[in-house]
Amino acid sequence: GRHRLIEVAGLRVRAGMVVDAFQQLINPQHRLPRFISAFTGITQAMVNAASPVDEVLPAFFAFLDDAPIVGHNVGFDLGFLGYEAIRLGYPLATDGLDTIRLARRLIPGIRQLKLDALARQVGVVVRDRHRALGDARITQEVFQHLLALAADQGIETLAQLREIMQQRSSATRRALPGV
Repeated sequence: GRHRLIEVAGLRVRAGMVVDAFQQLINPQHRLPRFISAFTGITQAMVNAASPVDEVLPAFFAFLDDAPIVGHNVGFDLGFLGYEAIRLGYPLATDGLDTIRLARRLIPGIRQLKLDALARQVGVVVRDRHRALGDARITQEVFQHLLALAADQGIETLAQLREIMQQRSSATRRALPGV
């Protein structure tokens, strides 16, 4: 609630190819913290010139349609989107495919799970980092590598991907008392 969206982006992917993209800055209607501007490169002037969230998100939700949402630490992104969706009266999926959880399941012994480190580990060039579309592109390329690893294990459907994510989280809960 206190922290607001300042940019959204997404990619539509079919058969491993990007077929459409959405990217839009959002005016949060308050001052950006300096560290956010330094982190993202998004300035106050840029968001001041952007449309407010209630104008941007309907188009973004239409772009998403019923497609599965894939993200790196997807719960973080869905928290922001979910807050705004509820505020604006839109339904939004509360789950997605998380490349962190998939990497833990598909890459034995992986330790570095930040997007940059995971991308480099699977051979993805990191560019335009900390901007919504740049991060979406990196995540999409990482996801394609993870899908190839999953296919090598006979995992080929969305339901199977969701199942292995659940198996991993259940195994993690059993391994960590009190979680």
